[in-house]
Amino acid sequence: MGKKDLAFIATTLVLVILLAFSSYAYFSLGLKYRSLKEDYESLGEEYVQLESRYRTLLKNYTELKTSYRKLDEELTSLSLEYQRLKGDHQELQDEYDSLKAKYEEIAAENQELQSRYLRLNESYSELAKDYQVLQEKYAELEASYGDLGGRIADLRSKLEAISLRVLISGEVFKLVLNQSRIDEIDEIVHEELGLSPDSPPRVKALKVFEWITLNTQYVRDQYHPYYQSGILDYAEEYLEPVNETLSLGEGDCEDLAVLAYAMLRAVLREGEEIYLIVLNSIEIRHVAVLYKSDDKFLIIDPAGSYISDALAAFQMVIRRMPTGELMLVTLIPISINPKVKSWLIEQGFAEINYLKSEDRSPTVPGKFSNIEDTITSWIDHWRDEMPGAYVYMVANETYTRTFQSTSDFINWIKG
Repeated sequence: MGKKDLAFIATTLVLVILLAFSSYAYFSLGLKYRSLKEDYESLGEEYVQLESRYRTLLKNYTELKTSYRKLDEELTSLSLEYQRLKGDHQELQDEYDSLKAKYEEIAAENQELQSRYLRLNESYSELAKDYQVLQEKYAELEASYGDLGGRIADLRSKLEAISLRVLISGEVFKLVLNQSRIDEIDEIVHEELGLSPDSPPRVKALKVFEWITLNTQYVRDQYHPYYQSGILDYAEEYLEPVNETLSLGEGDCEDLAVLAYAMLRAVLREGEEIYLIVLNSIEIRHVAVLYKSDDKFLIIDPAGSYISDALAAFQMVIRRMPTGELMLVTLIPISINPKVKSWLIEQGFAEINYLKSEDRSPTVPGKFSNIEDTITSWIDHWRDEMPGAYVYMVANETYTRTFQSTSDFINWIKG
């Protein structure tokens, strides 16, 4: 066999093999085709089902999309509402925190109030007991109120009577002069001084003046209460009863003048007269005694250490150290304590002398003279301390009289 035959055989074999393989492939493809056809039909059915499901899903999707839009709008609205509510929540939170702080503060205050309430309750219980006691005492006071009212009225009456001695007037002088008749005055004048109505007027005047000068001291009044028109007030004036002046051993001008009046009255003879006489100036009033005997007059002024027309002087001779020079010391006796005066005189260290009021030269005291000279000398004695002084009033036990000037007084006393 040649090469051509071999090639033909080989080709034929190849074709047979290819054909065999093709048949097998065809058969195999047929099987696959049928399988694919079945799969296709199955897929067609599935496709129809899927298409139906797709349409259903599309419908659902469309509905869901519509719902989504609505939900998105609602979400946007809810988001805005959320932001608003978040702001409100913050405000509420702040308000809550503030209220909580206030609550805690109020709770603390409430706790304190509760503590105070408990204390007050305890105090109330104690006060209730005290109130019960007060009610009982009030009942007692109410029971005695009527008696107390009467006692108050009595005390007011007595205070008004005492006030008369503070608010001094002519009527008060009359009252005090009428009350000055006491046994102690008679004992001093009659027994101690040995005076009687028949004693010479000058002797009576001098002994009374010297007794007051040595046994009393001039002391200004303190402020005293007085009651007038329902008002309690104070004034630097008080007219002492004679027994009080004697007991204290002191007084001011009117007290010492009333004492001199009472002592002289105890030894007046028929026809003699005595008055309290009052000088008035811009700021000061001064009281002394005017003594009338046989139409002549004399002033006894214990507080001024003056008796017409002389000034009582308490004089001592002392040795000036270290020179040994003797020196005369002159003091106003009424300003010295009575015990000191008495001791100095008893020891011979001092004595009472009388000097002229105008030039302080020695003189004889107790000079009675006409009313003009008597009053003029007395006013001159006070001219430095009482500028513009004039006789304002005279008083005795039965009447008082006031004047606008000294000349009015002189005309009255002479008339």
